[in-house]
Amino acid sequence: MSTPVSAPSEMAFFSVLARAGSFSAAARELDVTTPAVSKRLAQMEARLGVPLMSRTTRRISLTPEGEIYLGHARRILAEIDDMEQLVTRTNTAPQGLLRVNATLGFGRSHVAPVISRFVRRHPQVEVQLQLSVNPPSLTEDSFDVCIRFGEPPDARVIARRLAPNRRLLVASPAYLARQGTPTQPRDLARHNCIGIRQGDEAYGIWRLAIGRADGKAGQSIKTRGNLATNDGEIAVNWALDGHGILMRSEWDVVRYLRSGRLVEVLPGWRTPPPTSMRCTRCATRRRPGCAPSPISSPTPSPRSTVRVRRIEPPALPYAGRTMPTLLIRHATCVATLDDARTEWRDASILVRDGFIEAVGPANDLAQTADEVIDARGHLVVPGLVNTHHHMFQSLTRALPGVQDAELFGWLRGLYPVWAGLTPEMIHVSTQVAMAELLLSGCTTSSDHLYIYPNGVRLDDCIEAARAIGMRFVATRGSMSVGHSAGGLPPDRVVEREDAILRDTQRLIEAYHDARPGAMVQVGVAPCSPFSVSRDLMRESAALARSFAGQNVRLHTHLAENDHDIAYSREKFNRTPAEYAQDLGWLGSDVWHAHCVKLDEEGISLFAATRTGVAHCPCSNMRLASGIAPVRRMLDAGVPVGLGVDGSASNDAAQMVNEARQAMLLARLRKSLDAPGTDAQGRTVFGCDTAPMEMTARDALALATRGGAQVLGRRDIGQIAPGLCADLALFDLRTVAMAGGAVHDPVASLLLCASPQAAYTVVHGRVVVREGQLTTVDLPPLLERHNRLARELAGQSR
Repeated sequence: MSTPVSAPSEMAFFSVLARAGSFSAAARELDVTTPAVSKRLAQMEARLGVPLMSRTTRRISLTPEGEIYLGHARRILAEIDDMEQLVTRTNTAPQGLLRVNATLGFGRSHVAPVISRFVRRHPQVEVQLQLSVNPPSLTEDSFDVCIRFGEPPDARVIARRLAPNRRLLVASPAYLARQGTPTQPRDLARHNCIGIRQGDEAYGIWRLAIGRADGKAGQSIKTRGNLATNDGEIAVNWALDGHGILMRSEWDVVRYLRSGRLVEVLPGWRTPPPTSMRCTRCATRRRPGCAPSPISSPTPSPRSTVRVRRIEPPALPYAGRTMPTLLIRHATCVATLDDARTEWRDASILVRDGFIEAVGPANDLAQTADEVIDARGHLVVPGLVNTHHHMFQSLTRALPGVQDAELFGWLRGLYPVWAGLTPEMIHVSTQVAMAELLLSGCTTSSDHLYIYPNGVRLDDCIEAARAIGMRFVATRGSMSVGHSAGGLPPDRVVEREDAILRDTQRLIEAYHDARPGAMVQVGVAPCSPFSVSRDLMRESAALARSFAGQNVRLHTHLAENDHDIAYSREKFNRTPAEYAQDLGWLGSDVWHAHCVKLDEEGISLFAATRTGVAHCPCSNMRLASGIAPVRRMLDAGVPVGLGVDGSASNDAAQMVNEARQAMLLARLRKSLDAPGTDAQGRTVFGCDTAPMEMTARDALALATRGGAQVLGRRDIGQIAPGLCADLALFDLRTVAMAGGAVHDPVASLLLCASPQAAYTVVHGRVVVREGQLTTVDLPPLLERHNRLARELAGQSR
């Protein structure tokens, strides 16, 4: 079957039709007649020889063949769009006038912030925003874009559905504690219901239908209450104050549901039928009395000059995408880790849209925000950064057969176990590892997944990270040299190198985000010199660097213990640092894990090229690999961050404890120095200067700024305006801090017993609150994880 020249056009048409759900809706969006849509679909089906859609009198639905066609069409169209963005990037800067209309409440809260970010990115565009109680006629006004709720008013309007507008019943926990929680709609009759007089809807009548098809009919409830208004914001504030139950659009209350200030009432019921939020414009491009929009490109093109890369609607913040302002108020101490290592007492931090807006004395900053955390008695530090991990290994912690093994023996004992990993195991173990990190105050973590049996993909880790809310650097690891070719891993767990490189490129193109505040980035990470070939190392470096300017980084293990050094000398006749240099694996875009046995020449090479190191003190002690020369690295100018390493070689993922161990281990290493003499001829022992080898604040800097530098992130690692709002709060009033925090809160964090975080904030979102995760239900997750751990270990016996 031949492919028509107009195939991309047909795929775009079919995508619109599938999204619209009816011929008439697609016709409005495509600016054609309904019969034209029907005819074009019939022509496609005749050419393909299969039906793509089933028709009824009012709706259409995809056939199995249509589902297949749609899936491939969307992927191909996205790739075409990406290609065109690459080749036209220099000619797509938008400019001109953009006129926008929106409703008062939604426009003020959601459209205006989007416009603010848009014009910051595109300063040549002039935007005029008008908010209206009653939107103007779309066929007579001069607006380019209108944001509205409900169905299009007439056929001349082209409307693109952005999102549903589900309405919820909500109330404050305090109100429900006083008055009780309704269990059926009829219970609302005895509650105080806050009324909103807006639009043409019947006032005081709430229509509810069961959320599941269980045979119950909808119900109309006559409500009563002593408060009513025509302003939605006022009504929400009354609900927050505990005056009663409110029915309100999800986008208006979701921030308070997330923070716990409101809770959903009758969650199994909904308001039928839900309206939709739509972006509309007049179908007549040049109508009398209305000039066309003057937004233009320096090089005119028949395509839109404002391009969007793989963004599905809604493009506006809505239903969980709106980020409320956050105020961390009256913290006992804020350790900023900025260039001056500023430490504020009785300080506040204001967060807006995921970024820090201000930090300083509490009385100098705002006193209110959408969400306020009372930080009295707490130390606030930048979110900790974990630069090396193998999260899947949480399934194989403390296995008896490898509890007392060094690195190579440990790996040989575990490779056969890991061969049984499944996608479900990867997803669950990733979330368990991230839960442990988040509870310790870690906000950003890398992960090195280098084994891919049974359909496992790095996508499984990325999906888990998105669900739990951690900032994530996912590295595509690999092993290609099995035992038969002189490598350490068994042949059954290695991959073909061409497949490795293809999948790595796919992952970068699908997930990597180079923008400030990015939540997901992808790195290239062949496992180690003893499990991959020199060709794969070179090709991996070339692949990463082909994405110039996108901060696609390189990562591997290097110089971890004496066996590692011996293998490198025997196989390559090089030290690990020399081997890395030969293959192009030195540079500011590279970081190596461990480097316990890095010699003086290697340290000099790393310093000269700004090659980073992930220091993993607990793992190095657990496997008896040695003590990394961290102070010598830092003094030479090597970027150094901290890593917890695999959950089966550390058996913990507690970042404060990792920083504490780094501090103690550096002091221990220095204490082992041979005695010397000072300028006065006095004997100086190693223990005399060892305590100054690494201070508590040095260790905290490794865990924050050091990690950010190693990962190439300039937007995290310290508390300063304009940087990501990644924060960890620790309660100074615990028994572990007693007698310490009163003298020095910052040093006590590292010198006293390692605490869990009271609050962890990632990009302005509170993911740990009062020591509890807010994004996943931890007990069921742990139960599932432990069941899978037993299954995995049992398969290898």
